[in-house]
Amino acid sequence: MRLSQHFGHSSRQVHEVPETHGAYALLRAGYAAWESGGGRWALWPLGERLAQRVFAAWQRALASAGSIVAPGGEADFWRLAGLWGAPARPRLPRPWARWLALQVMSYRHLPRTLASQGASAWWALRLAAEAEPAPWMAMEDFWRAIGLGEVMRLAAAEDTQVWAWPHPQGEAEALTCACGYAALQPWATRAKAPAPPEEPQALRAVSTPGANTIRTLAAQLGIPPSRTAKAVFLTDEAHGALIFAVVRGDMEVSLPKVQIALGTGPLRPATEAEIRAVGAEPGYASPIGVQGARVVVDTLIPRSPNLVAGANRPDTHFVGVNYGRDFQAEVVADIVAAQPGDPCPRCGRALSRQSVLPLAQGAALRPDEQVAFRTPEGKTAPVFWSPLRVDPWHVLVALAAVHRDAQGLRWPVSLAPYLVHLVALRGGEEAAEAL
Repeated sequence: MRLSQHFGHSSRQVHEVPETHGAYALLRAGYAAWESGGGRWALWPLGERLAQRVFAAWQRALASAGSIVAPGGEADFWRLAGLWGAPARPRLPRPWARWLALQVMSYRHLPRTLASQGASAWWALRLAAEAEPAPWMAMEDFWRAIGLGEVMRLAAAEDTQVWAWPHPQGEAEALTCACGYAALQPWATRAKAPAPPEEPQALRAVSTPGANTIRTLAAQLGIPPSRTAKAVFLTDEAHGALIFAVVRGDMEVSLPKVQIALGTGPLRPATEAEIRAVGAEPGYASPIGVQGARVVVDTLIPRSPNLVAGANRPDTHFVGVNYGRDFQAEVVADIVAAQPGDPCPRCGRALSRQSVLPLAQGAALRPDEQVAFRTPEGKTAPVFWSPLRVDPWHVLVALAAVHRDAQGLRWPVSLAPYLVHLVALRGGEEAAEAL
């Protein structure tokens, strides 16, 4: 390949990303380009060669897991499965389920590990749940093979795991603890100490003029924010349903956790008109007396007696609010968004924030009734399946950040797009052409 004849030339100036970002080195060296119109990255020939070397290691990991290539395009699979970038529970897409139902009819056909045609995805099929799907363990070999030794495993939605590389310009935030706990921030949990037990007080309304925020309400009544109930109104964009999320006043609501708890699609803040339509008053709202809204409360609310909550009329709050007696929820779940400095759910020490670049994502094995097999006893049982996907661009960005110095990219032999770069010195063109 002649360097003078390929697309993608090196650049002295790169403005799309900071100099410390891995993508900076790829852009400057002519490995990639930013498609501003399409809002995505594109690989030039050198970048494609690098990707081929990287995913040769990925294919070796696939082969070691005994995988077979599944039909169809992987982009369609991940769009239908709902794993990548979405909090919804992954599901086996119907076209793949129909195909698998014809291939997996007996316990003798399991276990199996399938690979996508694009070579950046796996999904495992098993007889029953395992502590850890086999492809997950092969991931560690893959990271070592390409020289990424600091990859973190982070908890995410429910039993989903994310592999991420720590970097100051990472596209996501994680909360970590010295004890080993680590999770993507939207899914991170925190220790929650319940309030001391109290006898339920009588529910009564009090005047709170202008107290339409937790801070002003707590200051006006002389109580800590933890003695209040915070109401957050959301709208399910897919179905238009109004959602009433309640957490303690000293905490914040995690929208992805609310989505999982109620099984909704994307959420947006509700408008004042939507809030009033169910009988609530913006700034002074509570679930008490509300009709037509889906109510979800954090696990700490039932353990927090005699809270202060909105009375659903201007400048008025209720005191002595108790869950179960005064209102109930459709779902009680952890919907709190953990913050840096919150106590770790494992050891109680303060959580720290860390920027990370997500590299891969997988979900634990779960049954799927669409594909059934015959057990040794002749009974019918659902196949357990687990998806796993790698983000090729993020992997290249992480590698470029690791394998570089002040002069630019310095690839190891196993990753270099070409093993030899022949440079013709002045007067040696004929000898170079002969080679």
